[in-house]
Amino acid sequence: MKVPVAHQAALAANILASMGVPARESFTIHPPDDAFAHGRVLAFNASQFAGNNPQEFLSNYAVRYQDANQQGIDAIRQFIAPDVPSNTSQFVEYALYNFSDGFLALDNTNDDLRAVGADFPTLRSPSHQLVSQRIANRGLAVEVDEDEERLDGDWQERHIAFLRGVLDRSRLRRTVALFVAGAVNVAKTWNGASDPDQDVIEELETQSLRSSRIVYGPGAWTKRSRALRTQNTAGSYASAKMSLEDLAGEFAVEEVQVARPKYTTGTTTAGNLVGSQVLLFVAGTNLGRNDFSNLKTFTAPTKTGQRYAVYVRQIGDKRWRIAVECYETVAITSTAGLEVITVS
Repeated sequence: MKVPVAHQAALAANILASMGVPARESFTIHPPDDAFAHGRVLAFNASQFAGNNPQEFLSNYAVRYQDANQQGIDAIRQFIAPDVPSNTSQFVEYALYNFSDGFLALDNTNDDLRAVGADFPTLRSPSHQLVSQRIANRGLAVEVDEDEERLDGDWQERHIAFLRGVLDRSRLRRTVALFVAGAVNVAKTWNGASDPDQDVIEELETQSLRSSRIVYGPGAWTKRSRALRTQNTAGSYASAKMSLEDLAGEFAVEEVQVARPKYTTGTTTAGNLVGSQVLLFVAGTNLGRNDFSNLKTFTAPTKTGQRYAVYVRQIGDKRWRIAVECYETVAITSTAGLEVITVS
C-alpha cells in the first residue's frame, strides 16, 4: 500500500521527536530544474500538510526573535503590562481592584490574634469585581513569490521577523493607548524655569497609591535634559547627569525606562511609540491573574504550547503564505497609581 506524502512527513517527524531530535520544519524552494509534475505535486501536498500545522523550528524562532535595530519593543510592553499566561484556556477571569481592595490592612492591628480553643478571626472577602474575557487570537500573514526569495536561504525567518516587528509595535501602541485613556492626566511645562524631577516627585507623593515604575517618552526625556542643562545651578547639573538607575533611586521607584522605538503607518513620517509623556504606574513580575497591577497582558498558548505559532504553506504555482499567530488581551485591572504627565 502506498503511504501518502503527508503521512510520511508526519511519521518522520514523530520518529525524530521520539529520538529527541526536533525536525527543522523549513521549506527549501525547489530549484529551476525541478519542473516535473510529480515533484511539484509532492511539494504542494507537503506544504498543504504543514500549512495546517504549526512548524516547530520556525515557531521557536518567532518566540526567540528580538528586533536588533530597536530597543526591545516587547520588553517595554511587558514592563508596562506584564504577561500573565494561561495554562490552556482561551478565556480568563480576573479581578478589578479599587484602591482599598489591593492593599487591605486591619483597622485594629491585633485583630489577627487567635485565642486558645478558638478559630482564627474571619476576614471579609475582599470586594472586587470579577471580569470574564476571551483571550483574542491575533496574527498577521504575508504572501511571497518564489522568484523574489530563491537566492535567500533564510527567507522564512526574514518574513517572520518582519511580522513579529509589526505585531510588537502594534501591541505596544494598543497598550499605551489603553494606559493613557484610563490614567489621570497632568500637564506640565518643562523649561529653564522649571524642575522636571521635582514635578515627578510631587506627583508620586500625592498619588493615592505610589507608582512603582516610570516610563519616559523620548520627547519628555529630551525636554527634561534641556530644562536642567539651561539652569546654572549645581543641582541642575547633577540632575542632568543622572543615570536611569540614579533617577529611580531619587524617585524611590523600582525602575525608570526611556521608550525610544518608533513606528510608521504607511506614511514617510515616523512617530514615537510613547510620545512626550511620562507614564507612572504600578506593575510587578511573575504576576497571577488576581495580583494587583495597573495593566496586565493575558496570554494563552498556541498549538505549539508556546506564545507564537508559525504556519507556512504553498498557495499557488510559485507563491507561499507565512502566518504568525498568538493569543493575547491587554486589560486595565486597577487605576490606582495610574498617571500620565504630558510635557510641553
